[in-house]
Amino acid sequence: MRARLTLAALALLFGLFAQPAAAGTSSSVPVSCPSPSASASPVASPPPSPSAAPGNTAADLCARKQLIDQVRQKLSANLATALVVQDQLTQSLTENESEQTALRSEITKTHELVVALDGELRRIA
Repeated sequence: MRARLTLAALALLFGLFAQPAAAGTSSSVPVSCPSPSASASPVASPPPSPSAAPGNTAADLCARKQLIDQVRQKLSANLATALVVQDQLTQSLTENESEQTALRSEITKTHELVVALDGELRRIA
């Protein structure tokens, strides 16, 4: 169970860091962009190559801002999921530790019983 949770966490984290990131943060020029509609696709189309766009037009800046906003939303969701997985792993490890402690106690009691029975057999024989 622990190995599965570890693999799930690693897969989630790998997916988080494998997302394409925007090559910059925000523009210093304020750009007024229309809000994306509710039916807009959650995956943005790739920005045009630098050689295809002669400059930073308002449409280019608007598209870039929307792309950055979408990446921020996706990262926030992935980070929240990663925190949930981390909490589940912590709980699983705590439960595992408790179970191991209980098993060690049972093993110790059983070993003591075996030693006592061996002594009793030697005394009888």
